Amino acid sequence: MTDPIPTAVTALFAALRATAEDPRELLDPATAAPDVLRWIAHIVGADTTLPTGPLRGQVAHAMAAHRRRGTVAGLHALVALYGGTAEVTEVGTTVTVTVTLPEADLADPVRDAVAAAVPAHTRATVRVQVRPNE
Repeated sequence: MTDPIPTAVTALFAALRATAEDPRELLDPATAAPDVLRWIAHIVGADTTLPTGPLRGQVAHAMAAHRRRGTVAGLHALVALYGGTAEVTEVGTTVTVTVTLPEADLADPVRDAVAAAVPAHTRATVRVQVRPNE
Protein backbone atom coordinates (compact mmCIF):
# COMPACT_ATOMS: atom_id res chain seq x y z
CA MET A 1 0.00 0.00 0.00
CA THR A 2 1.29 3.46 -0.91
CA ASP A 3 1.50 6.21 1.66
CA PRO A 4 -0.97 8.97 0.51
CA ILE A 5 0.83 11.79 2.31
CA PRO A 6 3.81 12.13 -0.08
CA THR A 7 1.39 12.08 -3.02
CA ALA A 8 -0.75 14.84 -1.46
CA VAL A 9 2.31 16.93 -0.62
CA THR A 10 3.66 16.51 -4.14
CA ALA A 11 0.30 17.61 -5.60
CA LEU A 12 0.16 20.60 -3.25
CA PHE A 13 3.64 21.77 -4.19
CA ALA A 14 2.91 21.26 -7.87
CA ALA A 15 -0.13 23.55 -7.57
CA LEU A 16 1.85 26.16 -5.64
CA ARG A 17 4.69 26.02 -8.16
CA ALA A 18 2.25 26.47 -11.07
CA THR A 19 0.65 29.47 -9.34
CA ALA A 20 4.03 31.03 -8.60
CA GLU A 21 5.07 30.61 -12.23
CA ASP A 22 1.81 32.11 -13.55
CA PRO A 23 -0.23 33.95 -10.87
CA ARG A 24 -2.72 35.39 -13.38
CA GLU A 25 -5.45 32.86 -12.58
CA LEU A 26 -5.03 33.49 -8.86
CA LEU A 27 -5.20 37.29 -9.27
CA ASP A 28 -7.71 37.54 -12.11
CA PRO A 29 -11.00 38.99 -10.76
CA ALA A 30 -12.94 36.48 -12.86
CA THR A 31 -11.21 33.43 -11.34
CA ALA A 32 -9.75 34.52 -7.98
CA ALA A 33 -10.95 32.73 -4.87
CA PRO A 34 -13.46 34.85 -2.91
CA ASP A 35 -10.99 35.65 -0.10
CA VAL A 36 -8.31 36.69 -2.60
CA LEU A 37 -10.90 38.69 -4.54
CA ARG A 38 -11.83 40.66 -1.38
CA TRP A 39 -8.15 41.37 -0.74
CA ILE A 40 -7.72 42.67 -4.30
CA ALA A 41 -10.95 44.68 -3.94
CA HIS A 42 -9.57 46.36 -0.82
CA ILE A 43 -6.40 47.31 -2.67
CA VAL A 44 -8.22 48.82 -5.68
CA GLY A 45 -10.85 50.60 -3.59
CA ALA A 46 -13.86 48.46 -4.52
CA ASP A 47 -16.80 47.85 -2.19
CA THR A 48 -15.69 44.77 -0.25
CA THR A 49 -19.16 44.29 1.26
CA LEU A 50 -20.67 43.29 -2.08
CA PRO A 51 -21.54 39.70 -2.92
CA THR A 52 -18.88 37.90 -4.97
CA GLY A 53 -20.57 38.31 -8.39
CA PRO A 54 -20.92 42.10 -8.38
CA LEU A 55 -17.55 42.44 -6.63
CA ARG A 56 -15.82 40.65 -9.51
CA GLY A 57 -17.24 43.29 -11.86
CA GLN A 58 -16.15 46.16 -9.63
CA VAL A 59 -12.61 44.84 -9.33
CA ALA A 60 -12.35 44.17 -13.06
CA HIS A 61 -13.44 47.73 -13.88
CA ALA A 62 -11.66 49.52 -11.02
CA MET A 63 -9.00 51.23 -13.12
CA ALA A 64 -11.51 52.65 -15.60
CA ALA A 65 -13.77 53.68 -12.71
CA HIS A 66 -10.95 55.63 -11.05
CA ARG A 67 -10.21 57.46 -14.32
CA ARG A 68 -13.85 58.57 -14.66
CA ARG A 69 -14.48 59.22 -10.97
CA GLY A 70 -16.43 62.40 -10.35
CA THR A 71 -17.76 62.66 -13.90
CA VAL A 72 -21.31 62.05 -15.09
CA ALA A 73 -20.08 59.07 -17.13
CA GLY A 74 -18.30 57.76 -14.05
CA LEU A 75 -21.47 57.96 -11.96
CA HIS A 76 -23.42 56.09 -14.64
CA ALA A 77 -20.73 53.39 -14.80
CA LEU A 78 -20.56 53.11 -11.00
CA VAL A 79 -24.30 52.56 -10.67
CA ALA A 80 -24.24 50.09 -13.58
CA LEU A 81 -21.78 47.92 -11.63
CA TYR A 82 -24.57 47.43 -9.08
CA GLY A 83 -27.03 46.54 -11.85
CA GLY A 84 -28.79 49.90 -11.75
CA THR A 85 -29.23 53.03 -13.80
CA ALA A 86 -28.65 56.66 -12.88
CA GLU A 87 -30.05 59.99 -13.91
CA VAL A 88 -27.68 62.86 -13.12
CA THR A 89 -28.81 66.48 -12.95
CA GLU A 90 -26.34 69.29 -12.40
CA VAL A 91 -27.35 72.82 -11.43
CA GLY A 92 -24.34 74.97 -10.57
CA THR A 93 -22.46 73.12 -7.87
CA THR A 94 -25.42 70.95 -6.89
CA VAL A 95 -25.70 67.45 -8.28
CA THR A 96 -28.77 65.27 -7.93
CA VAL A 97 -28.33 61.59 -8.74
CA THR A 98 -31.47 59.49 -9.02
CA VAL A 99 -30.58 55.82 -8.95
CA THR A 100 -32.87 52.97 -9.97
CA LEU A 101 -31.82 49.57 -8.61
CA PRO A 102 -32.99 45.99 -9.09
CA GLU A 103 -32.83 45.15 -5.35
CA ALA A 104 -33.65 47.16 -2.23
CA ASP A 105 -30.73 45.69 -0.27
CA LEU A 106 -28.29 47.49 -2.59
CA ALA A 107 -29.70 50.93 -1.72
CA ASP A 108 -27.34 51.82 1.14
CA PRO A 109 -24.11 50.60 -0.52
CA VAL A 110 -24.99 52.42 -3.76
CA ARG A 111 -26.00 55.61 -1.94
CA ASP A 112 -22.66 55.59 -0.09
CA ALA A 113 -20.65 54.79 -3.24
CA VAL A 114 -22.31 57.54 -5.28
CA ALA A 115 -21.95 60.09 -2.48
CA ALA A 116 -18.24 59.27 -2.25
CA ALA A 117 -17.78 59.50 -6.03
CA VAL A 118 -19.15 62.99 -6.67
CA PRO A 119 -16.57 65.81 -6.80
CA ALA A 120 -15.68 67.32 -3.43
CA HIS A 121 -16.66 70.84 -4.50
CA THR A 122 -20.29 69.86 -5.16
CA ARG A 123 -23.30 69.35 -2.96
CA ALA A 124 -24.87 66.03 -3.81
CA THR A 125 -28.28 64.54 -3.28
CA VAL A 126 -28.62 60.85 -3.96
CA ARG A 127 -32.11 59.42 -4.39
CA VAL A 128 -32.57 55.68 -4.67
CA GLN A 129 -35.60 53.88 -6.01
CA VAL A 130 -36.13 50.18 -6.59
CA ARG A 131 -37.27 48.95 -9.98
CA PRO A 132 -40.64 47.20 -9.66
CA ASN A 133 -40.58 43.46 -10.31
CA GLU A 134 -40.99 42.87 -14.00
